[in-house]
Amino acid sequence: MKTILIGKSELVPKREIVFPPCHGAGNAKILASILSSTDEKLPAVLLDGDGAGQKMARDLQNGLYQAAKDRVFVTDKYLPFKESEIEDLIPFDFMVDAIDRWERKTEIPFADVAKPGAPIVPQIEKWAASQSLQLTDGWKVSLSREVKRRALANSSKIDAAAIALWKKVFEDLSP
Repeated sequence: MKTILIGKSELVPKREIVFPPCHGAGNAKILASILSSTDEKLPAVLLDGDGAGQKMARDLQNGLYQAAKDRVFVTDKYLPFKESEIEDLIPFDFMVDAIDRWERKTEIPFADVAKPGAPIVPQIEKWAASQSLQLTDGWKVSLSREVKRRALANSSKIDAAAIALWKKVFEDLSP
């Protein structure tokens, strides 16, 4: 998202914007405390809107971020449905196409069962189970690399609505 926004001159960061993977909401608190210093604001945190993300948002706002509650964001703020995840910030059709190209060994393509307007990760997991496709640990990382590769190679396929959404996310996350 960041690279595409910068490439389209929709984002001109004053400082480097880093997205360290925290491998689950539980590690967000640890990372935030490591990345912050005593003389700077706490870094903005973007969490999934699922149960774990919502719980971590509350924990952060009641703990480390008590004086900076406005620095904790949940993906549900940006999407028209609940239980959203970071993956849902990617345009639905683009994500569906990437999934079907990422995993071609199934009888039924993901595009045949995917439903817009609902969190995509549970849909992927349900589809994979129905196709006897074993999702390994780290499958989301593998998929994200494929989505990133395809997005950078085909940034013209990212529609204006997605660009506007991503701009809003980055406006909120910027200090």
